[in-house]
Order: sequence, then C-alpha cells, then structure tokens
Amino acid sequence: MLFIVKHRSIYRRGDRKHYQDLIVDDSDKKSTHAKCIQLAAYMDDSSVYHSLRDWTIPRMPFSAKVFVEAGVPKGKDMTGAVNLIKQHWKDSDFRADDGELQRYATKLISDGIVKTKSWSRSVMSLEVCTSRHCSLMSLEVCTSRHCSLMSLEVCTSGHCSHLQLWFVLYLPLVVFFHPSTNTMPANTSDNFSNFWNMKG
Repeated sequence: MLFIVKHRSIYRRGDRKHYQDLIVDDSDKKSTHAKCIQLAAYMDDSSVYHSLRDWTIPRMPFSAKVFVEAGVPKGKDMTGAVNLIKQHWKDSDFRADDGELQRYATKLISDGIVKTKSWSRSVMSLEVCTSRHCSLMSLEVCTSRHCSLMSLEVCTSGHCSHLQLWFVLYLPLVVFFHPSTNTMPANTSDNFSNFWNMKG
C-alpha cells in the first residue's frame, strides 16, 4: 500500500516501459513487479496492468569480464560502466543480446567513455618550467597502451620558440629537447621525474 501511495500522484498512465525499467532497476525485482501490477490495477490502467501481468522479468545477458580484462577499476568505475551497459539494454527494450552488449562495452572503452586503469593513471596534468624566463606551462600527456609515442608542440611564452616534447613510452627515460638549442630546458627534468612517479 505504501508503494501505491508513493507512486499514485506521479503515475504514468499507459507507460508500460517506465514500469518495466523500474522493476529491472530494483534489487527486489519480483516484489516490485507485483507492486507495479497492483498500482496499475488501482489506477485502472488496463494497458499497463495486462502488459506487466503477462511479462516475464528479463535477465541482462552480459558479463563484466570484458571490463575486468580491460582494467576497469573495481568500485564506482565498474558500477558506472555496467550501468551504461544496462541503460543500453533497457533502451533496446531488453532485446540486445550478449554479443551486442559486448560490442557496445568495447566501444565504450575504445572511445574513452569507460576509463581503464591504464587510461586513468596515464592521462595526467603536468606543470613544468620550460626555461628560466618562461611562465609555467600546462601539459596533458597520453601514455596509454594504445600509443607508442607522442609529439607535442607548444608555445610557452612570448620569449620562447616552440618547444617540442617527445615521450617514448614504457622506457624509464623520458627525453625533452628544445629544437633550437638541443638542450634540456631548465628544471624540466626534475619536475617531470617527480610527476612521473606520482600514482594515478
């Protein structure tokens, strides 16, 4: 009865899909299923009533193994990733099969929508001093396993020419050089070394 009292003022007449989504999102699906049928009967909504009464609660055909293997961190990141899959499944009116959901999960990872451990620990912000007379520069570095190296050109102040930075990944040495002098900018090595040792 409390369920009816809570939902009768916001009842969505004829919206079978809304109540199906409400059911699959609840931890106690069977109980919520029964309550939604009772609510539809109380609201004299025969369309929703018969739809829910004849409906079998579906089970999402998806294993989170693809996220585990990709390195999605456990906890809220994993929960958020699975919820994206669940929303896609609900949007398909529960018709998406395991193959489609696996492909969608792979796309979420490749598009960077779902963050993996390698991504979250390797895309970082860095402030370095590029020369004794320059202001600080903000640098974003991608060192994900999908990359081999990256070239970044930036102009850090009105006093300097462009600075080109090459990052050779998976090596303990990160080399910086200034194209006009072939010298390492002052303080850059120490600052980046300290940053590189930071945990993601």
